[in-house]
Amino acid sequence: MKKIVFAAAALAAMAITAPAFADSGTNASIGYTDITGSGYSFGLLNARVGWNSNGIGVEGEAGTGLQSSHGVKISSEFGGFVTGQVEASKDFDLFARVGYATVSATGGSDSGFAYGVGAQMFFDMANGVRVEYTNYHLGSSTSSYGISYVRKFK
Repeated sequence: MKKIVFAAAALAAMAITAPAFADSGTNASIGYTDITGSGYSFGLLNARVGWNSNGIGVEGEAGTGLQSSHGVKISSEFGGFVTGQVEASKDFDLFARVGYATVSATGGSDSGFAYGVGAQMFFDMANGVRVEYTNYHLGSSTSSYGISYVRKFK
């Protein structure tokens, strides 16, 4: 329970302070993530808020399950990450992230270390698409692939 409260507090703090970081590279995204593990696969609707300055940043995410697998459905997913980002070109970024995530599902919840990589391609100076892979250490081998619409606020 403490971990869920911590993750929720981190997300709330980032959401409240995001306007103060607008000149430094605030971004938000919404998309779909497929989480897979030992014999299961879940679809999630997720949202993220992040801030980046000089290639280093933070992001928080929250998600909710869209489908069930073997009678189990994810009710919520929360995560907080430190990010590193490289601008490969003016409209293409590569990033890595490392942090902590909590997943609650029918029958219980689990929390653990998470890390991943991804890319963002922008169609103009503000709107783009994000693809990513994240590995979660939640007691079993769990990973996710996601695609999202991303919006930069500068």
